[in-house]
Amino acid sequence: MKIAICLRRVPDTTAKIAIAANGTSIDETGVKFVPNPYDEYALEAGIALRDAAGAGETVVIAFGGDAVQETMRTALAMGAAKAVLVSDDALAGTDALGTAKVLAKAIERAGAADLILTATESSDGYTGVVPEQIAELLSAMRLPVRR
Repeated sequence: MKIAICLRRVPDTTAKIAIAANGTSIDETGVKFVPNPYDEYALEAGIALRDAAGAGETVVIAFGGDAVQETMRTALAMGAAKAVLVSDDALAGTDALGTAKVLAKAIERAGAADLILTATESSDGYTGVVPEQIAELLSAMRLPVRR
């Protein structure tokens, strides 16, 4: 069984957050980032399913800059078999649909997954539509999708 898990990097819930000078993002100076706790649940479930099946592979897929590598290493330390980071400066500031398109394409390129796990929300307020958009995009790519 091949399980793909989408992972998002978020500020630690105990971090003190300040608005950056541009007024549209946070000042990341001194802020510790962690895997989104809801994605961590998905990762733990994926690892448990793989272990219960007795074989298989868990692949963590994330989208972002080089700073996401630390989050990916955390996922590998938790038991993920492989990590795929999609990073392209031209995609910075991409909206939810753009993020879903990037993740769907990365899932497709990583090889046919039997199961894709994602969180439906994140601790930094990014919620809702990305998992559904990924499912719709994968369906349009003619990959089997069960919702």
